[in-house]
Amino acid sequence: MLKTIAHGFLIGFSVALPIGPSSLLCIRNALSQGFLSGIITSLGASIAIACYGAVAGFGMNFMTTFLTKYGLIFNIFGTLFLGYLGVKTLREVPLMHDCSQREKNFVQAFFASFILTIANPMTVLVLASLLTSLTLDLSDYFSAYFLTGAIFLGAFGWLIILSLLMVLIGKWMNAKSMCWVNKISGLILIGFALFSAYAVFKSIFC
Repeated sequence: MLKTIAHGFLIGFSVALPIGPSSLLCIRNALSQGFLSGIITSLGASIAIACYGAVAGFGMNFMTTFLTKYGLIFNIFGTLFLGYLGVKTLREVPLMHDCSQREKNFVQAFFASFILTIANPMTVLVLASLLTSLTLDLSDYFSAYFLTGAIFLGAFGWLIILSLLMVLIGKWMNAKSMCWVNKISGLILIGFALFSAYAVFKSIFC
């Protein structure tokens, strides 16, 4: 059981570790809206990773079938959402720790990070490759539950650390520098969207 938990934590940490769309959103929100916004963004991404972990824990065959049938739809949806979020971030005027919009921003942050992570095919591919490379005893439902919880904690733990680092950096930033963070973040997200669109184009026409 402890081995399963340790492996699950390592898997969650490893899936969340690369700087992709979700972690970029976490960085931006922590810088512009503070640590609590970073936590909410981290929570959305971590729950999405844990959802895939639960599916894999209760049946890898189901995950393979799901990816085969619906992978292209997820890719298209993820590409469109990435493009929308990139343009929105690029055009957004930064409001440094503005309390009047906090509740609305928290809801948006949660769902944006959840959708970005759940619609990102790399999340599934990395998770599946890590699960298949490790020898895990998932002979009962309790093991699968513990694995899912550990994957969530691993992903959430890393993203919380990332958010905290960004908050510490953000103390030396002003509205002008945050404007540049928005522009750079928006361009990177649009870049992710273009790369994803190219992958979708190849999968359909090649």
